[in-house]
Amino acid sequence: MAPPPRKRRNRPATAPAPRADEAERRIIRIITWMKEQTDPFTRGDLVEAFPRDYAGSAAAVEKKFLRDKAAVERLGIALRLDEGESTSYLVDRTALHLASVDFERGEAAAVWMAGRAAARAAHHPLAVELTSALRKLMVGTGGLPATVPGPGALAPPAESKALGGWLELLADAVQRRRRLHLVYRGRSGAETVRDVDAFGYGLRDGDWFLVGHCHLRGAPRIFFLRRVVSLQAGRGSGHACVVPRDAKGNDYLVPRDFDFDAWKTQRAWDYLAHGPVEAVVRLGGTLAPVARKLLPSAGVIALPDGRREARLLVRNLDGLVRQVLAWGPSAELVAPPAGRERARAILALAAAAHAPVVPA
Repeated sequence: MAPPPRKRRNRPATAPAPRADEAERRIIRIITWMKEQTDPFTRGDLVEAFPRDYAGSAAAVEKKFLRDKAAVERLGIALRLDEGESTSYLVDRTALHLASVDFERGEAAAVWMAGRAAARAAHHPLAVELTSALRKLMVGTGGLPATVPGPGALAPPAESKALGGWLELLADAVQRRRRLHLVYRGRSGAETVRDVDAFGYGLRDGDWFLVGHCHLRGAPRIFFLRRVVSLQAGRGSGHACVVPRDAKGNDYLVPRDFDFDAWKTQRAWDYLAHGPVEAVVRLGGTLAPVARKLLPSAGVIALPDGRREARLLVRNLDGLVRQVLAWGPSAELVAPPAGRERARAILALAAAAHAPVVPA
C-alpha cells in the first residue's frame, strides 16, 4: 500500500530580489554620497541619508551595510577607517583604483563598436579619453580590429563651428558643477534666457543634449544643443541658487533621485509641455509586433483584427501627433479628440503645400 501523500507546507512569500540595474544604481548613489563627505561619516550617517535602503532590524541593517561597503571597495573606492569614539569612514582620494573588468569576446566587441561609433563625433569632449580606453580594450581582448567599419547611420551628424567649444564647456560644467548661462530657441522660434545647473549630457539619435535644473522653469528640463543660440559659464541673472551647493562650494548638488537614463530615453511626447493627457494609438501592419518598443511606456493590448492598441500618458500631445503621422497609414491616433484635430490640421497644411498649381 502506497504511503499517504505528504502535506506541503505553505512557505511564506519572499520579496522579489531587486533588479541588477537597480542595485547598481543604488551603489552608485551611495558612492556619490560618500565622495561628497568632507568629514568622516559613521554607519548611522549613511543609514540616515538612505533610510529606504536600510530599513529593517538592526541585524539586517548591519548585514546590508557590510555588503554595500564590500561592493564599494570592489569598485575601487578606498575607505579609510577612523576608530575614535565611534567607528567612522572617509573616502581616501589618494588610494582610489579601478577594478579590472573582464569581458567575454562578444561583450568586448559590443563595447568596441559603441566606442568607435561615439568616437566618430568630431567634437566629442572626451575623445582623447575614449580613444585611450579603446586602445586598452584592444590590448586586453584578442580578435578586435584596429578599426570597425560601420553603416552610414553611425556617421556623425553635421556639427556647427560652435558645437565643439560648447561640448568642452558642458563637460567641464558637469564635472565641476558650474552653472551655465544660455539663450535657447524653442520649437516656436521664441528665444529665452536660461540659467541651468547641468546634471548630465549625451548624444541621442544624432542630437547632443543636456539635462539640468532650469532656474527659469524651476524644474529639471532637457535642452538640445542644436537649439542653443549662445552658451557660457557662470550665472547670468544673479539670482539665488535654488539647488544647494555641495560640500566643496560648487554651484549645486545633483539630486540623489536624478535618473539620467530616464531622461536619455525620453520621447517627444514626454516633454513637459502641458499636464498629463491620456492618448490611445492603434498600430497595424509591420508596426503591430513592435508596438511595445515604439511606445515603451504604454499599456498594449492585442485587438481581434491583429492590430495593437496602446494607451499612454503624454505631456506633449503635439509630439505624439507628429510621430504617429510619421509612422504612416499603419498608425492611427484614436484619442484624445484634440490630437485628432491637430493631425487633421497638419495633414491639411501638407496637402496645401503639395497641391498642384493650376495656371490661370
